[in-house]
Amino acid sequence: MKKILIIAIAIMAMQICFAQIKVDRSKKPAAGPAPIISFKDPVTFTLPNGMTVLVVENHKIPKVGLMMQRSFLSFSTNDLP
Repeated sequence: MKKILIIAIAIMAMQICFAQIKVDRSKKPAAGPAPIISFKDPVTFTLPNGMTVLVVENHKIPKVGLMMQRSFLSFSTNDLP
């Protein structure tokens, strides 16, 4: 029992000593290689209200993204009824 206690204390002391090693944080680490991203051609269709929808399926990541873009015409106060 004493041996186990002494070994445990020795391991804890070694962990504390290694935790004190300082890392140079004045320099940024080198960047890794850029990931290669490729998408399939989107499936395009138009809804009855005129909105164009593009769908790209990627089953690797369970993520849903939505981006809506709306074009507005500029009106002046003279154009209003």
